[in-house]
Amino acid sequence: MRLHTAITPLSNLTNLDELRFWGSQITDITPLSSLSNLTKLWIWDSQLADLTSLASLTNLTDLALNRNQVVNVSPLVGLTNLKSLNLGENQLVDIAPLASLVNLEGLSLDYNQIADIAPLANLTHLKGLTFDDNQVADVVPLARLTNLETLISNFNRIADVTPLARLTNLETLRLGSNQIVDVTPLASLTNLRRLNLWDNQIVDATPLARLSNLGWVYLGANPLSDCTCPMEPETSCDFDMPGNDVQLDLYNSHDMAATYRSSPCPIQPRLP
Repeated sequence: MRLHTAITPLSNLTNLDELRFWGSQITDITPLSSLSNLTKLWIWDSQLADLTSLASLTNLTDLALNRNQVVNVSPLVGLTNLKSLNLGENQLVDIAPLASLVNLEGLSLDYNQIADIAPLANLTHLKGLTFDDNQVADVVPLARLTNLETLISNFNRIADVTPLARLTNLETLRLGSNQIVDVTPLASLTNLRRLNLWDNQIVDATPLARLSNLGWVYLGANPLSDCTCPMEPETSCDFDMPGNDVQLDLYNSHDMAATYRSSPCPIQPRLP
C-alpha cells in the first residue's frame, strides 16, 4: 500500500488545524493539500522530498520537516504566515525561496549543505536562527537581523565575525568549531549571557572582558596565549571542553565523528 493512500482519509478533515507525523516514512503528502486550515504541521524523520502539496497551506504558522530528503524548498515561497520553520537534517543547498518568509521568528537549518545565507538578509523578524554543520563562511547577510536573540552556527567555516557586531540583542551565541581568530567585534554584544567559541583559532580573548552579562563562555580547544579568564568571576570561563588534554569523539545525527584538538589551557572550575 502506498503511504499517500494510507493518509488519504485525512483529506476530508478540512477543519484540522494541527497535524504531526514521526518516523512515518511518508513520501507523498498530496492528501494534505486540502487542509487549508492547518496552522501547525510537523513531519519528522520520514522520506519526504516533494513539498509541492504544501503550497496551498497558506495558514501555516509552524512547519517542521526535520530529517527528510528535501532539496527544493520553492513550494514554501507563498507561506508568508510562517513564524517557525525547521528544515534541519535535509539536503538543502539553495535556500533562496525562504527570502519571502518575512514573518519568520524562528528558523532552523542545521545539518544541510548550505553555503550561501544571503536569502536570510530580509528576515528581520527572526529572533532565533540555527544552522549548525553547514558550509557557511560569510555571515554578512546576518548584519541586518538585529532582533536576533539566539544565533547558533557551530561546525561551519566562519572566520570574520565583524558582521555580528550589530546584533546587540543577542543573548546566546554559539560559534564552536569555526575558523575565528579575532573576537574584537563581539565586544559590542553586551546582552550576551551564553557564548560558545570552542575549537577556533582564538589567541586573545581579552576583548570579551566588556561582556559583563555573560553567565559563561566556552573557550576550550583554542590556541590562547593567556589562559586567564578575561571576565569576572573567572569561573565564567570554561576551558575544559572536548579536546582539552583529552580526545573525545562526538557523534551527530549523521554518525560523523569530530575530534577536537588540544587546548594549552588547564582545566578551570565550572559554574555550580
